[in-house]
Amino acid sequence: MMESAENKDTYLIGQKKALLIWITFRLRDSLPQEKLNRWRTERDLWLEANLEPWTDIQWNEYNQRLGLRLNEWLDAGTGSCILAR
Repeated sequence: MMESAENKDTYLIGQKKALLIWITFRLRDSLPQEKLNRWRTERDLWLEANLEPWTDIQWNEYNQRLGLRLNEWLDAGTGSCILAR
């Protein structure tokens, strides 16, 4: 029986804690080239304007502007979806 613990990805199985890990594999064509190029350009501009070391605020901004958006695009399935054929 699995019971949720404090961390949403940690579960108790019997008397032992188990960590649930998600791994996502993406094919090279998971994102249209024009979106990938746009993302790379925006990332490069952000990196030029925000030199390391980054503050927590900068990390959050990066993840909001670039990280989350990239994952949303990938999850939208706008690539060639070769495996769906």
